[in-house]
Amino acid sequence: ARDPVRTIYRFDVVDTGGLVRLEVEGNGFLYKGVRNMVGAMLVAATSTKMGPEDLRVILAGRDRRAAPMGAPAHGLFLHEVVYPHELLSWEPPLGEARETGG
Repeated sequence: ARDPVRTIYRFDVVDTGGLVRLEVEGNGFLYKGVRNMVGAMLVAATSTKMGPEDLRVILAGRDRRAAPMGAPAHGLFLHEVVYPHELLSWEPPLGEARETGG
């Protein structure tokens, strides 16, 4: 089975002068993962009942049921996919047939 553990390298909140842009970078994402992170962050930023420390507790607890609802998909989009150079420059060992895909 594939490992479901993903690592988030960066989650930045960028003020663009009237709008807020959230930038998330990681080695992969689980289904609705970014929507769930954005929803929790928005609740923590706008609620009087929850703050940044609550997010730390939720993350440490590793229980999705403890987190607020995810953000709706409106306005969320994939901007760029970056693959490691090693993956893009891979060549099969000599003597192995290459698939042509045709």
